[in-house]
Amino acid sequence: MVPNTKRGHDGRATLIIQTVTQPLIELLTLRGADRRQRQDILTTASFKRGRPILRACAGCAGSGPMNLKQPKDIFSAAQAFTIRDARQLVVTLILLAAALLPPTLLAGELYLQEWQPLTQRVTLQVEPLEPGGYSAPTPRFQPLEPDSLLEIDNEAKIQAQTEYLAAKYRRSESTIREYVELAWKEASKRDGMSPELLIAMMQKESSLRPKVQSRYGAQGLMQVVRRWHPEKLHPSESLFDPEVNIRVGADVLEEYLEKAGGSLNKALGKYSGNARGYATRVLDESYKLARVAAEAAGQVLASKG
Repeated sequence: MVPNTKRGHDGRATLIIQTVTQPLIELLTLRGADRRQRQDILTTASFKRGRPILRACAGCAGSGPMNLKQPKDIFSAAQAFTIRDARQLVVTLILLAAALLPPTLLAGELYLQEWQPLTQRVTLQVEPLEPGGYSAPTPRFQPLEPDSLLEIDNEAKIQAQTEYLAAKYRRSESTIREYVELAWKEASKRDGMSPELLIAMMQKESSLRPKVQSRYGAQGLMQVVRRWHPEKLHPSESLFDPEVNIRVGADVLEEYLEKAGGSLNKALGKYSGNARGYATRVLDESYKLARVAAEAAGQVLASKG
């Protein structure tokens, strides 16, 4: 169809609005808008109330093509296009959008009833295991047997006590370790006697010197007097032998404990010939050795997990 090309401001503005709104009118026709609805929209978009800006041609149902005979008229109309005309154009486009959009969208209903978060729609399908189809993984570390655990514990204690005594008396660890191991061996054979007690007695009696002898005839690590205990050793045995000396000294202490009714203080007092403060000093040193051993064992067990 041929648009109205009336000269002047109204004619040029009408030409621009016709050019912009023509495709929207065609889309409106395809959506099923009747002639009256289209006419209402065009009437609202007109500069003059009640005056349509788009006339239907014969046989085109109001949606025929537009043909401009003089393109320069478009340029002239664009020059006269004012801010007021732009506002009217925006109003026209808004009204057309309102006519084209679904009512539910204008009402804020976005058809999200069936939407669900992705985390709710994703499910993990796990096939059930058949009976007997699961086997426990092999443990990374094999548990220690009780005997092995006890050996590790004792080794840590013996080594810790050896290092403590070697540093205290400035002696080689190999020499001191022999005496410590003998004390542990003898204590394990007797009830109620700790290796720390025997080691503490050796410290007090001889400062861990196996060849020392007193003026009263006491010999060796635990200062045993042979003539007082001839029944406790063979004539061929020497009290300067660390193993023999520790064994006989443990026998003597055990005998005194039995006579003292289990009182360690009395037994130690008799062993020393009732020397003042002997029992206290021996017991204090045995407690130190026990703490050294306990700390070492704790560190080893912690490292084993």
